[in-house]
Amino acid sequence: MELAARRKGLMNSTWRQRLTEDKTNSRRILWCAPFFIYFCIWLILHLNTSLSIKLAYLLLTAIICKYFPLKFSNTDLLDSIPPSVATSTKVTLILTWFFYLQPISTWYMQIAFSLLIFILPFTFFTVSYSDPGYINTNYQDRCKTIINISEGKCPSVSFCPTCLLMKPARSKHCRYCDRCVARFDHHCPWVNNCIAANNHRSFICYLVVIAISTALFCSAVILYWRDICGAHTLEDVIMCDHWLLFAFIVGAAVCGWSSAMTAIQFYQILMEVTTNERLNIHRYSHFQVGTNQLDIRSPYK
Repeated sequence: MELAARRKGLMNSTWRQRLTEDKTNSRRILWCAPFFIYFCIWLILHLNTSLSIKLAYLLLTAIICKYFPLKFSNTDLLDSIPPSVATSTKVTLILTWFFYLQPISTWYMQIAFSLLIFILPFTFFTVSYSDPGYINTNYQDRCKTIINISEGKCPSVSFCPTCLLMKPARSKHCRYCDRCVARFDHHCPWVNNCIAANNHRSFICYLVVIAISTALFCSAVILYWRDICGAHTLEDVIMCDHWLLFAFIVGAAVCGWSSAMTAIQFYQILMEVTTNERLNIHRYSHFQVGTNQLDIRSPYK
């Protein structure tokens, strides 16, 4: 009641309430938070102190990160965090490359990385902001569909009660976008958009670019450890540069995730099956699964 009254201007709000309860302000804060966190980690790892104290500060930062989103009253805004984490991670690794790794990288690594980071924003914005394949309808078509359903002329199993339309084959209603999407693959929280008929190819290109660029990044870090630090043991690597060690762990994790996702996508393309169909294959009688769970026989192949 108090929250509704404050939003209507019937009650005064403190500056903290205006920040956490206003949707626009909350979304901006949640979007900027990962960038600020990476900056704090950079500052902590460059402190002139022992590694144990740095780890204590990092633990405190992790605890703050865990409970910080709970301060916002509108949990619907939390979907802006994964895209911000993805974007801030890219920006952090790119800045680390230019300020730390580019001078010691080979010329072909510099050309390849520069080309990839030029392509990366284009593929990201294409996947994130393009229409994935939303199924549109109008009032007249909705009325006809409802009449046909009530008269038994259409199978009710293909009817979407939310969008009030007959779903084509392989389409699905996305609970996050609240729209029916053609040839639905999955909803990706990292781009805050569905991956479907119109942006599936761009999504695969996006994954490939991330996998290759992060692999180059990790290779350049290894060159830095070898040529600049003269590291030969794990202890040498840890003591060489704490920020680069952190960046290497982040880059390796992103490389592993994107490579695995790329392999899964290519496998599903080979089997002519979407992520949604593979995960819910027991619901679709027109798909057949062999003795091996990976042996999927698709009717669309």
